[in-house]
Amino acid sequence: MKIDNTYKVRQVAGESLVLVQPRQGEEMTKVVALNETSVFLWDSLVDKDFVVDDAVALLLERYDVDRETATRDVERWVELMRGAGIIVD
Repeated sequence: MKIDNTYKVRQVAGESLVLVQPRQGEEMTKVVALNETSVFLWDSLVDKDFVVDDAVALLLERYDVDRETATRDVERWVELMRGAGIIVD
């Protein structure tokens, strides 16, 4: 999977945001707010093909977190980003 390179993180009023254009049948642009960890994963993985284990390894290297928590967090992050169309296979 990878982050669709048509999306960019923008800084707006101190927040890291990604604007997601409406898909067919949707009427509004969505705004996805990224926390510090999400921005770290984005910056580390943008323009790369990756799997969940790659992102988990990044979290384990940077944060004091166990593998189970890191895996759960990454799986949730991927699910949310896929749902918004930001991560593609």
